[in-house]
Amino acid sequence: SFIKRRLEIREGKTAENGWKWTFIWIDQIDSLIGCIIFLLFFIPLSWQQMLGILILGAGTHLGVNRLLYWAKLRKNRM
Repeated sequence: SFIKRRLEIREGKTAENGWKWTFIWIDQIDSLIGCIIFLLFFIPLSWQQMLGILILGAGTHLGVNRLLYWAKLRKNRM
């Protein structure tokens, strides 16, 4: 969010240039990184497991967002 504000991207919006998909993925994985750090206190995870959590978690989040948009339960498409 800090970087997006410096690039003058408003809250809730994504970049419209070549950075669009980069910011969409970053927006999806920031909370996942926090969850992984929390899990590390209780469960030893390999870097492959952490990467898998990031990829599957972000993909699932984007997929659910898309379904909600198609069902007209979400306003922006992402």
